[in-house]
Amino acid sequence: MENTEETFEKRKGTTNKGNKYEDLITANVALQMISNTKIKDFLISSNDKKFGDFDDVVIEIGTDRGIETKAVQLKHSNDKRHLIIKQLADKSGDFSLIKYFSSAQKVQGEMKTFILFTTNISKISEKTKFKLDGENFYLKAIKKTVSGDNFDVLRISKNVDFYYEFQILEDEETKQNPEKIQQYRIFFENFRLYTNQERFEPLTKSTMSRFTEMFCSSEETFKKYVEVISEWSFKEGKKEKLSKKIIQRAIALHLLSSHIEHFVFDSVTDEMKILREAICSFDITLLEKEGNNEVKKLWGDLDKNVDLKELNKVRSLYSLSIDYINSVQNLDPILLTQLLWLMDKCPLIVKEHENMEKAIELCPDAKFIILGERNRGKWMKNLSVFENLSDLKSKGQLYDEIMQKFTISLQGKEPLNLVTAFEENDVILKHVTVNRLLEMANSECYVDGGKETFPNLYIERYLTANIIDNKYLEHVNTNTVVICSYYMGQD
Repeated sequence: MENTEETFEKRKGTTNKGNKYEDLITANVALQMISNTKIKDFLISSNDKKFGDFDDVVIEIGTDRGIETKAVQLKHSNDKRHLIIKQLADKSGDFSLIKYFSSAQKVQGEMKTFILFTTNISKISEKTKFKLDGENFYLKAIKKTVSGDNFDVLRISKNVDFYYEFQILEDEETKQNPEKIQQYRIFFENFRLYTNQERFEPLTKSTMSRFTEMFCSSEETFKKYVEVISEWSFKEGKKEKLSKKIIQRAIALHLLSSHIEHFVFDSVTDEMKILREAICSFDITLLEKEGNNEVKKLWGDLDKNVDLKELNKVRSLYSLSIDYINSVQNLDPILLTQLLWLMDKCPLIVKEHENMEKAIELCPDAKFIILGERNRGKWMKNLSVFENLSDLKSKGQLYDEIMQKFTISLQGKEPLNLVTAFEENDVILKHVTVNRLLEMANSECYVDGGKETFPNLYIERYLTANIIDNKYLEHVNTNTVVICSYYMGQD
């Protein structure tokens, strides 16, 4: 997102693998945002030191209206506890409005929405006006209802459709210290209190249910998704914020993990480089299963000159390996293939299977090669698909290069380039599949059989008489070769 920092520094002293509620809230709000078409992008940080007491989860949401920042303080209890007005009015404590006002004053930059989010059950009355400890002005709580049409990323508990705002009641006391009252007024205009929220266990179940319904996936895949967030949250120091793309790729990778084919790392030809460039110009390439071995070779040189710093950054961000990678030479090819895809260096090769479209639709800017029956599903209608040579005609120079440099042998004859062989025949071009192009890129491609080879003679035969009249030879002197072989039999 423009004008936003994509990294943050984690506040020291907050590393705790037992703080699972923060991770679960992060997993939940991220799921909501990737499924909301109005949200163009988002960034999430956790224990962000720039946000004081509101550092637990910080959400920056990008829409057509601009960027909105929500800074959240979480208060979770496994017990059923109540929240009363006295706790809000106290000078200190987990729910002290004075404490949160003071913390918000230290947060710099553009205005944010500050949120206190708790599992405690509200016992707050809207009819009661109250003073903050040490202050002379009166406040009242206003209960706001979230309608079904209005998206609220923190409407996490299905049965809770409200939150509280607070309003300063104007009287003679508010005129005594107008500057401080104005500071309080600005704070309360941007402060929200969410109560009655789901505790850890029920929230885990509801978030898992949302995930499995969205992607028709297993509970195990959901656990791996949350684990990615937990590992990210656990890391100390300066690190990347979680973006929409990172969340989408992480989920897609785990949804597809058992169906991914790895690359075979070896040398590549010029024709292979041209074909892979063509494949990368489409969102999806459809390939019959027989082309599996050939397509795995196309990116065979990607293990050369890999940026290890970037590779390890991606490895750490997606929690794909514990150990630092010093070399790719002995690296598991599946892991290397996944990392290169996450770095946008190549497409991901996946075997066709049920529900794969859920994962692919998550990654609109990624490239995929699907091994299967070359079925164009309805879900592909908004994606560019490479299935045969005619699909390349819109690619200009790429199409011309392939037509000139790729050759094919028809019925065992000498190879011809595709321009000569097909003469731009659109009907024929539709029958030249990506599988055929792979054959041409890797070796010679034959149609209706290769060059014929004949067996050796097994019965020797000799002509005992002339079969060509000598007079004929006297009149033929061009384009003719006569081979005479003389054999003298023995008596």
